[in-house]
Amino acid sequence: MGQKLDMIDVSNDVAQIRTRTAAALQADPSIDALLATGPHVCEAAAAAVKAVGAKVHLACFDLSQGVMKLIKEGQVAFTIDQQQRLQGYLPIVFLHLYNSGAGLLPGADIPSGPGFVDAKNADKVLALAGVDR
Repeated sequence: MGQKLDMIDVSNDVAQIRTRTAAALQADPSIDALLATGPHVCEAAAAAVKAVGAKVHLACFDLSQGVMKLIKEGQVAFTIDQQQRLQGYLPIVFLHLYNSGAGLLPGADIPSGPGFVDAKNADKVLALAGVDR
């Protein structure tokens, strides 16, 4: 319970993410885990981890071909697939049903994630990474 949680404030610039992550890892060798908030952030963080030779647990949100490769190589433990297609597509379907069906809406929650992708199921997800997921 005495562990600290630090956040690195960076932009969406991949080079800046990589350099600031590397600097943080070098400045604090007690950092043992990183959680990236997107595939480009994850790929940059993985490059930083490799560049400084840090031993950290790296995970992220969302999919890309690069993240899937990093998972297969063992550089990233897992990613959380949020099923953006469902998050964007289903609301349109629901609005159409509501407008054309006298207020017809789904009767329960419809989960659109999260789905965890790790080394065990990465091959099955790889073809859709960054395309439909």
